[in-house]
Amino acid sequence: MLCPMCNSKLKKGKVKEEYLGHELGEFEGFICKKCGETLLTEESAKMAQQKTKERGIFGLAEKTKISRNGNSLMVRIKKQMAEYLGLTEGEEVIIRPEGKKKLVVEVI
Repeated sequence: MLCPMCNSKLKKGKVKEEYLGHELGEFEGFICKKCGETLLTEESAKMAQQKTKERGIFGLAEKTKISRNGNSLMVRIKKQMAEYLGLTEGEEVIIRPEGKKKLVVEVI
């Protein structure tokens, strides 16, 4: 099997998997020694996905649109994510840029 990134040969090994900052564990997979790309086996991918469902984090990352409110722009936080984070209306957060393409929102 060849690496989809650099076309080098992949070797079997244990792959540490995480999702949204949560460590899911180590799974059987393939590792490229040249570029470091990792791939899970089909069975391992299903196991990792099951762990995200058990932890209530499956599907939390999703696309949203920027809206306008007067002269300001708003980012909507969907109900599932708000419940997961325990956010309520009126709660204060700090929003800051991390580079030009990433916003970080921290609950205070």
